[in-house]
Amino acid sequence: MPGPTSKDLHPTHGARFVFTRSTAEELAYGVAIYVEDGRTIRGELSWPEDQLEVRGEIPAGPLHDEVVKLARPLRSKGPSRMTRWRDIAPAS
Repeated sequence: MPGPTSKDLHPTHGARFVFTRSTAEELAYGVAIYVEDGRTIRGELSWPEDQLEVRGEIPAGPLHDEVVKLARPLRSKGPSRMTRWRDIAPAS
């Protein structure tokens, strides 16, 4: 059975947020956002000096705002991976 294709990862509405911890030593995550229009937006999160830093191609607006909201459980629980779907209207 073949694995999922890029098309399978993109929702038909809203966006899917996938966070993957990138290091064991410090709290840092890669994030991939699969948007309903077929785009995949990538970025990174870290907390230098206890302040959230969002890097990458995540545009200001609803997608960025949702990444900031979802960063809270990542910081408090530190899972190796977290996936969430949100029904939001992404900014163009």
